[in-house]
Amino acid sequence: MNKIITKILTVRLSPLLPSVISPNQSRFIRGRLLNDNVLLAQEMFYELPRCSPTPNVAIKIDMAKAYDRVQWPFLLKILRHMGFSEEAWLGLIERCIGSCWFSVLVNGAPSGFFKSTRGLRQGDPISPVLFVIAADYLSRALDKLILGRKEMLFKSTHYSSEISHLAYADDILIFTQAATSSLSQLRACLEDYVAVSGS
Repeated sequence: MNKIITKILTVRLSPLLPSVISPNQSRFIRGRLLNDNVLLAQEMFYELPRCSPTPNVAIKIDMAKAYDRVQWPFLLKILRHMGFSEEAWLGLIERCIGSCWFSVLVNGAPSGFFKSTRGLRQGDPISPVLFVIAADYLSRALDKLILGRKEMLFKSTHYSSEISHLAYADDILIFTQAATSSLSQLRACLEDYVAVSGS
């Protein structure tokens, strides 16, 4: 029964995502293609060896056990901030993600049950969508940090758009300058995300 409800929620949420999720994210968003980010990444990598006063750097981040680490209060706070209503969305989502119980098998037999307190279930239709929503906080933080500071911008001779990062679900490719100050600020941004999200 739970999978039917989460499938319905996913179908209803999907058309809303392109308007609320950062354009840098290309996974699980209707109308966005992985190929777009791959081509952009190739162009950005082409610029890496170019000579400039401050060299560019690309940093790839893969969020380890990303689905398991999503904190429910953080996810619900992001959904509220995006304007999803308590009655129509948040209550249903909270009941769906909070209804999971686990058991440990001892000698092949279940030994008691315990309730999950965080994470998104692999295989649940709504999990990828909720993960992308939770990860959007980091995407917005990276844009604010890098695009808000000209000294951190990736310098390109051929590409005029300003790109701070590209994302594909839990994989993020960050583009910035290789200056010590830029990398220190980037590290602080990532540490802030870990602290705020509980990841």
